[in-house]
Amino acid sequence: MSGPDVRAEWSALRERVSREAVEAKSPEDAVLELSARYRTLDESDRRAVDDVIAEWADADDESQRYDARALIGEHRIVSAIPALQRRIQRLAKSEEPGARFERAAVARVLSELVSLPS
Repeated sequence: MSGPDVRAEWSALRERVSREAVEAKSPEDAVLELSARYRTLDESDRRAVDDVIAEWADADDESQRYDARALIGEHRIVSAIPALQRRIQRLAKSEEPGARFERAAVARVLSELVSLPS
C-alpha cells in the first residue's frame, strides 16, 4: 500500500464502520473494527496507517478525533505524539464547551505514550 492508497482506504474504512456503528446504535463498534483491522497490518502498512491516524487526532471532526485517541492509546502509536501535542495546544486556546474535557482525554493518552519505556 502506498501513501495515497492507505489514506483513501483507511478514510473509506473509517467512514463505513462509523456509519454502520451509528446505524446499529453501537458507536463503540467502529473503534473495535478499526482496531481489529489495525492488528492485521504488516509493519510497513502500519507505519503508513499510523500517519493517517495521527492526522485524525487533530482533525475538525470530533468522532474522528475520538477514534484516533482510542487507536493511538490502544496500539501505543508514539509517532502520533506531535499531533496530540498540537491538539492540546489548540484546545488550550479554545472556548468550546467540551474543550477542557477533550484536553484531559488527549493529555491522558499523551502521558501514557511519553511514559513508555524506550
